[in-house]
Amino acid sequence: MSTPNILFISWQGGMGHVTRDLAIVRALHKIMPEVKVSWIAHPQAARFLTGAGERLLPETDQVADYNQIAAPIVKNFRLDLVKYAKLSEAPKRQNARLAEQVQNKYRFDLIVGDEIYGVQLELARRNIHLDCPVIMIEDFISYRSLSRNPLMRLVAFMKNRNLVNYTEKTSPQIKHLFVGEWEDIPDRRFGYFLPHCREFARKHYQAIGHIVRFNPEDYRDKAAIRKKLGYGPGPLVICATGGTAAGKDLLELCGRAYSILKQEMPNLHMVFVCGELYGKEPPRLPGDAELHHFLPDIYEHYAACDLAVVVGAAPPVLN
Repeated sequence: MSTPNILFISWQGGMGHVTRDLAIVRALHKIMPEVKVSWIAHPQAARFLTGAGERLLPETDQVADYNQIAAPIVKNFRLDLVKYAKLSEAPKRQNARLAEQVQNKYRFDLIVGDEIYGVQLELARRNIHLDCPVIMIEDFISYRSLSRNPLMRLVAFMKNRNLVNYTEKTSPQIKHLFVGEWEDIPDRRFGYFLPHCREFARKHYQAIGHIVRFNPEDYRDKAAIRKKLGYGPGPLVICATGGTAAGKDLLELCGRAYSILKQEMPNLHMVFVCGELYGKEPPRLPGDAELHHFLPDIYEHYAACDLAVVVGAAPPVLN
């Protein structure tokens, strides 16, 4: 019997994606030590995977960073969904075609991808062909506009309509895994004349629960964790964005709060974690602020802190 050969695609920029992807692969190796896994990944994720000893294909250098386009259109915690939807089309097509080229070259038995919406889109439109099964990992189902702008709401509706259509068209080839529980899915319709979100998910997805890459029982002793990480007994706050462009404003707001809080709590220690912010300039922070671009086991720092300020993404909130 030949060795199973798997391609894992992790081209989301948020570092919570690649860390959970690696946890999945390591769990897979425990079950099937003989399986061979190759990666193509986002530039930030690629550096993390290289450090973890994973095998990256040379085609990783050709991955289009469609998260990069978000940087100039994010302002004051807001993303212009209309502009993003338009600007992200070309990079997603490029990545989908790259996946096809990689499959044609290496002939994988299975492709696993973390939120590979571009691949799903191009498969549904029959612009690419993949001659193997595909597993798609997702942690949210349905878009919702938080703006009253009619155009924004229309874009959200259209994206939901496309999500429904493309999922139905590709279900024979793509196995959809939802990271979470059924109750995490909105109990409402995708939109007018569209199906109910939770009912649709039960039909087309498999809920696999939350992916936790550590045992919470190992982190109940806060004093011991602080000692291990080199933190003192004073108040500790962790502010983390994972690399998303929207997080820069959040970190700078935390930095301004830090300067005020230090007047009341001189021994306050605040740690900022920002990824690479998709090429943006580093956040403007007080001179004595501790800034990291990445903490591989950031959950340990969450266990040690008194307060964590994070973006609303599934992995950091779960941690």
